Amino acid sequence: QVVPTIKPSEPYTYLGQATTLSLKSSAHAHMTLTKAATMSQQIINATGTPGLKLKMIEQVFRPSLRYTMPTAPFSYTDINKLNSMLFRAAKRACGLSGKASHVMTATPKSEFGLGVDPLHLTYTVVLLKSMHARLNGDTDISEMTKGLLLHHWTHEAGYQWNTVDIHSRNTPPTLRAMGVLAQAGLTITKSGSLPLFR
Repeated sequence: QVVPTIKPSEPYTYLGQATTLSLKSSAHAHMTLTKAATMSQQIINATGTPGLKLKMIEQVFRPSLRYTMPTAPFSYTDINKLNSMLFRAAKRACGLSGKASHVMTATPKSEFGLGVDPLHLTYTVVLLKSMHARLNGDTDISEMTKGLLLHHWTHEAGYQWNTVDIHSRNTPPTLRAMGVLAQAGLTITKSGSLPLFR
């Protein structure tokens, strides 16, 4: 009997995330952008008060995007696009133009904004928690992550995490995660001999 095989670049879905044997994230990013565009429009078209629609964004839309974020599948260009869809839904839900200010959208309600956190913040916080847990753990995943990062540090990052191209889908996910954190000015400690930031 023939054992089925797939090509390194052929995407398959594992635990809700489209991935490939070569660990390219383009397929998952494309799938997520398509779903997010549909969800954004569905919230805009839904019947209900602005408050109800904003709850839908925080309780349905954002969690659906956050689910796979710990694996850093999105380039920052993808996050920019996804954030625009989320913010557009929030603005239109409140009867505003989709072209209204992003700053006003993210401004707290106490300061007369919509109080919707940008997706960039969500991505950064999720990556920080994920990488901290992996780098400070003693599981197989922790050891694999440290090994990958040591390779990236010496061969691709040029000993500087903040030089990583976080806007490219071709950047390896683990390397991208460290790049996002470094460019946000965040550090992780207690990770053995691995040089995390310089």
